[in-house]
Amino acid sequence: MKLLRIAPLALSVGFVIVPACASALPKYVMQELIPAGMSLSYPAGLNDNGQIVGGSATNSAYGSPGAGFMTGANGQGITVLTGPQGELVRPGGINAIGQVVGTYDVSVWEVRSFITAPNGLGMTELSSVPGFNLFPTTVNDNGQVAGGYSPIQVYGSLSFVTGPNGVGFTSLDTPGNSSFAMGINASGQVVGTGQTPTQESFAYITDPGGTNARSVGSLGGGTTYGWGINKSGQVVGSSWTLNSEHAFMTGPNGTNMIDLGTQFTGISMAYRINDSAQVLGAYYDGPIATGNSHIFITDANGANATLLDSLILNNTDGTVLQASAFDAFLNNRGQIALAGLTPNGLRAILLTPVPVPGAIWLLGSTIGTLGFMRRHWA
Repeated sequence: MKLLRIAPLALSVGFVIVPACASALPKYVMQELIPAGMSLSYPAGLNDNGQIVGGSATNSAYGSPGAGFMTGANGQGITVLTGPQGELVRPGGINAIGQVVGTYDVSVWEVRSFITAPNGLGMTELSSVPGFNLFPTTVNDNGQVAGGYSPIQVYGSLSFVTGPNGVGFTSLDTPGNSSFAMGINASGQVVGTGQTPTQESFAYITDPGGTNARSVGSLGGGTTYGWGINKSGQVVGSSWTLNSEHAFMTGPNGTNMIDLGTQFTGISMAYRINDSAQVLGAYYDGPIATGNSHIFITDANGANATLLDSLILNNTDGTVLQASAFDAFLNNRGQIALAGLTPNGLRAILLTPVPVPGAIWLLGSTIGTLGFMRRHWA
């Protein structure tokens, strides 16, 4: 059984930075989040109440001590999450009522996956397959969990979905021979990336409950990645054209793919889409291996892509926003969670949209309460 490897592409194409266009988008106030005593942090989920889950570490070294965390509404207050015996927890997602999914280690190679009760309370182990590790990445408001599962000590995965409240386990019958689920909407439609026997990746969508998995197509170049989904089944991700990689958005139920990459010069990718079809993503000003990424946000229906840096009111320390499919999130209120490289290191960032002229008042009341923080899975 071949298993999916999701790795950065090493490319050698040059790009030109696209200036931010005039936008009707709101301005944003930036807030940094980190548990006390930690040096770095990163987000792993965001719900419609502005609650964030994420991970943290005491330093950037691999395997350094760290802690999962969960905030209150709008990023206020931070609670450290631990396993049943005090294990360090790696959150994977959060839904509207505060159910958190994630994993914790039980040995060097073996993990346990879990779902909590509302507001992060309690912890119930997800149904599992003997000899396999489960890695939940997303949970909908019914508590249906999706992600990847793989044999212990094997790098790679197949997709799975559970029933409500994490009960039950279904392996998705995706095309190809390996896959990983990245999003699930309110009706239980799952989106993710699969891989064919020839190592070509494709974005897939399912019907509710994870049935009838099928490809969403491509922009002409074959390889496609699926990252996010909204309540209508609109999927976002990236797809190769004949000579580049472009962000895309589909219509309802994964049909009629639209090329969003025509709004940029160079490589682009879309990570999240909310129920208004606002899209959050990134484009690169050079090869992915060496170029700089620039985060963008769109209006409703994927229009008017604008550089997020140009919309932040209080980025006085020069924080550099960073994002990938695993640590960039957009909720239905337009709040954004991602990572930012601050002078103090990698931190989880919450961006809250503020209507003008109210933005000026909120900016003044917020500056004195902001803390510093940042991301990555150490």
